[in-house]
Amino acid sequence: MGSINDNLSFKVKPELRYNHDFHNHYYTHFDIGLDWKIRKLFTLGPYYRHINKKKNNDWKVEYRPHLNAIFKWKLFIKLSFSDRNRLEYGIKEDDEFFRYRNKLTIKFPKFTQQMIQPSIAEEFFYDFDEEELNKNRIYAGMD
Repeated sequence: MGSINDNLSFKVKPELRYNHDFHNHYYTHFDIGLDWKIRKLFTLGPYYRHINKKKNNDWKVEYRPHLNAIFKWKLFIKLSFSDRNRLEYGIKEDDEFFRYRNKLTIKFPKFTQQMIQPSIAEEFFYDFDEEELNKNRIYAGMD
């Protein structure tokens, strides 16, 4: 990760997943892309995600270019909001899909001497091929 200038950043975001006892590695993805801060409250980011996923002891590959449009704002000075809109095109070995993902995140004020910041989020998925909402995720966590 690194800043190219005040409004443009290069990002690499890896994620590895293991089962509950960290014995079996079953999923990896890498996002590579740019974040272009167009306005103070709006960022646009073209990305590519490369996915390796274990299925029936075989590793499957998925290619997923996507475009993020992110709106950020604060409310009452204490709450931070982020609304990420993503268009993605997935290419698997035996399938392709085109979908829209919307993730709304709320970050609460930091506590414990500015070290921990709780957050909640909801993300829904709209499949353009099926013309339906087909997935919904709810998140809770801390930064």
